[in-house]
Amino acid sequence: MPPVMIIAKASASGSSSYDGMRDDIAWLLDGTDRAVAWVEKGSIGYNDWVFSSILCEACLLLAKKLDSSDSMHPLLIKESYRYSDIAEHSLRDEDGNVISALASKSHSDVLSQLESFSNPV
Repeated sequence: MPPVMIIAKASASGSSSYDGMRDDIAWLLDGTDRAVAWVEKGSIGYNDWVFSSILCEACLLLAKKLDSSDSMHPLLIKESYRYSDIAEHSLRDEDGNVISALASKSHSDVLSQLESFSNPV
């Protein structure tokens, strides 16, 4: 399941769960590292977005749909932060300069949502 489709389904369903949501969660948490370097660099170079940020957002949106007592909730938050760390690294060149301002801004927005959700005031 491509993470963009997970984002679309999660967004379209509002605060409710949707058919196949548990399968999407299982896909995101199956241990496969989907943010491989060539995909990361290619997505930035051709599309001005970073794939790991899309994965981060998909995990976050699914975590928001779960009750905090659900065993998958903390796993999705942890995975979202893991993908966020990959995105932060992928968005910078070896000198620490941002490669794509657009991709960086997009990821910054996702990271802000993640931090607000996982550390409520």
